[in-house]
Amino acid sequence: MKAHWSIVATIALMLCAVAIPAHADSVTYNFSYSLISGGSSVGTVTGSFNYNSSTFSLSNTTITFNSSLFGNVTLTQIGSQSGSVFAYGGIVGGNFILYIITINPLNPSQYWVSGTIINLSTGAVGNFSSSYTSVPEGGDWYVYLVPSLLVMFGGMLLAGRRTRRVEVLQAA
Repeated sequence: MKAHWSIVATIALMLCAVAIPAHADSVTYNFSYSLISGGSSVGTVTGSFNYNSSTFSLSNTTITFNSSLFGNVTLTQIGSQSGSVFAYGGIVGGNFILYIITINPLNPSQYWVSGTIINLSTGAVGNFSSSYTSVPEGGDWYVYLVPSLLVMFGGMLLAGRRTRRVEVLQAA
């Protein structure tokens, strides 16, 4: 019986040693939305950013507008910011761009992106925003590890119980 529990403990330790470092600290998120001006879609907005859930910092943000009204412009920010609300802006190709990325501090895999682009020569204004967006990667590692450990332990206990029942029946 003691040998059985030592095997279970060894397997549990090996599982923890393999699974704990497998979570992602830094994840790249990609997004794509419609660009709205005057109540209708006038193009698309695509972008990406890196978020490190260990340091709560966002870096390498890129946003690209593809529109006949505003042209094809890209704004890239290489520096990093810390927190859960991140504001970026700049003037590119005669367009003023301002956008905000909000990360849910309780669940880093949830984020929102919204912003505005203004053509400085024509005065045209375009807006975009996302509803709640959730991605499967990233997040908290223990949310996945604890249920998998419970399932593994349950399977080992059931297998051990079945083995003991067979041994008792064979002995009788």
